[in-house]
Amino acid sequence: MTDAQIVKGIHENDDRIWRYIYRTYRTHFFSTLRVKILAPMFCNEDWEDVFEESILTLMRKVKDDTFSVVRNGGLFCYLVEIGKGHAKNKMRKMRQLNEHEKEKIADNVHRENSNPDLTTDDKQTAQDEFLERV
Repeated sequence: MTDAQIVKGIHENDDRIWRYIYRTYRTHFFSTLRVKILAPMFCNEDWEDVFEESILTLMRKVKDDTFSVVRNGGLFCYLVEIGKGHAKNKMRKMRQLNEHEKEKIADNVHRENSNPDLTTDDKQTAQDEFLERV
């Protein structure tokens, strides 16, 4: 299927196009992005989310009146570029969440260490409870 046929199918809301893009581009998309973006914190579900978000973004952009068939590399390269943006945003959010969790843990440990009424067992129990909540 050519890029022009895919674009036409997207404009016509043809469900076969979604399935075609998913089957044809999925594996190559994953391997390309994993090489371009080293994201060791990503699991397969994260990559799947990035792929699906990228396809939806591609379809929205194709339906935009100003879209024209991409020259160099075609729709797949355009999809990969969209995917890079989604993956970087997801990594940024994960880092912010991790930093926020680290701050919470540090604050909690500081509060526990400054409370002289707690025994070592009480401190451990409080810390375990906090980690479970996080």
